[in-house]
Amino acid sequence: MYDEKLEERKESFKRVKTSIVRKVEGYAHLLRKNSRESTITRHRTKYITPALTETPAPDLTNVTFNNLQTAQTKQQLHSALTNLKLSIIQDKLKVETEVFSLVLSLLNNDCVSVQKEAANVVSLLSTSSSESVVLCFMQVDCVRVLISLITHKNPFIQVHILHSLANMASNGEKYRDLLIEEAIVDKLITLFNAKYLESEIHDAAIFLICNIFAAGPITSTYQIKALIPYVIETLWITREESLSDALWTLKYITENEGLANNLGVINTDTIIKILIHAQSKSRQISNPAMEVFGNLSAGSDSKGELLTTCGAIDILKMMLEDTEFESRKKEAAWILSNLVACGPLVISEFLAVEGHLTVLKYMNAENIAIVQEMTWVISNCLMKGTNTHIQILLNDEVIINYLNLLFVNDFNIKYLVLDTFNKLLDKLKESEVKSNVIKQVNETKITGKLEEIIYEANARNANLATNILKVLADWCHIDCDMEEI
Repeated sequence: MYDEKLEERKESFKRVKTSIVRKVEGYAHLLRKNSRESTITRHRTKYITPALTETPAPDLTNVTFNNLQTAQTKQQLHSALTNLKLSIIQDKLKVETEVFSLVLSLLNNDCVSVQKEAANVVSLLSTSSSESVVLCFMQVDCVRVLISLITHKNPFIQVHILHSLANMASNGEKYRDLLIEEAIVDKLITLFNAKYLESEIHDAAIFLICNIFAAGPITSTYQIKALIPYVIETLWITREESLSDALWTLKYITENEGLANNLGVINTDTIIKILIHAQSKSRQISNPAMEVFGNLSAGSDSKGELLTTCGAIDILKMMLEDTEFESRKKEAAWILSNLVACGPLVISEFLAVEGHLTVLKYMNAENIAIVQEMTWVISNCLMKGTNTHIQILLNDEVIINYLNLLFVNDFNIKYLVLDTFNKLLDKLKESEVKSNVIKQVNETKITGKLEEIIYEANARNANLATNILKVLADWCHIDCDMEEI
């Protein structure tokens, strides 16, 4: 039970698959986050003017298209685009390829105000879920035009094009893959290597990269790997919007350890920075940082050891003790349980900073979810630690307090404690530590209260109850009738 549950926990707690990509609507951007326990659905939106009446809106497609086609002056073009934008907002227009292509052509108009209004229209259209609009964005010629405009001389146009492409990528893997096929990576590299890059353009580019990775698994990393250094560099800036998107990008990458290794995103400097951001008072920063932290802790033992070398245990201990991190205690305990499951090196550090004493304080917490996580921390220490580690836990009365969890009102905790203690005694064989454990357990008379727990276990899993009873009856001298079980 223990081994299966350990792997299940490492894979399930943080990696709930949901639609986490974000879209940018219009030209006034407001970040809004709706946070849930371990998944965060994020949207960028703006307040869109509602339809003026509840009656079905007339189809103005032909009128609007004709106005655009026949406009002679810059003022007429600007007015036609403004009306087009309002028609889209009020759902009075069916956007076809001809309309879309005409709007794209106006992005290179020699009038700046016309360019900006055309960019507003494209940005607005990119948020649409209408099949006809999505198909417009899927046209290869249109994609090439949009990608070419990433390095437009007008920063306003650049930002809106980057947002539009990010929205396109958020529609799914095939849309993202089309962007990659049309050399969007090369264009982004050219953008990042410019002598001067305005912060708003940089933020929009990182947002685009974020949605590229959020769209789904990437089969070929040859091209996309070139963007990683720009994402990592963003961890050192102070603008929350861009920093948050960079951390979310790393979250998507580290969900797949093989991908993270292939892209070379994990090194000591990066981990230290991620750990710093995990402690941020801003949830916009700490939420994705904790996601990355959790993904890394659920990886290989070597990743856990690297996290420990970078000070992860001290930071998690601080999170557990600091009242300002109250809402993150469960998550911190889950990460800690993953780390100590990486083996003796991590457990030695955990005991050296007296992390077990911090965990001990929460074994009787009112929040049963916190107690469950703390139970896993100690279970992993007992199963992955050396005899020396177990003796320290015994001396500091952690094991006795751990066994007292058999009397909390949560069968999952009881089940885990019984199963772990069974395997612990088997693991210790005939060692001195085993004798010390049994002696302390008998002195506390805790085994005299175990009969009711055995019967409860039997009601749910007879084989487990019988096995545990045999072992404990032999080693701890439980006076219980086997025939009744």
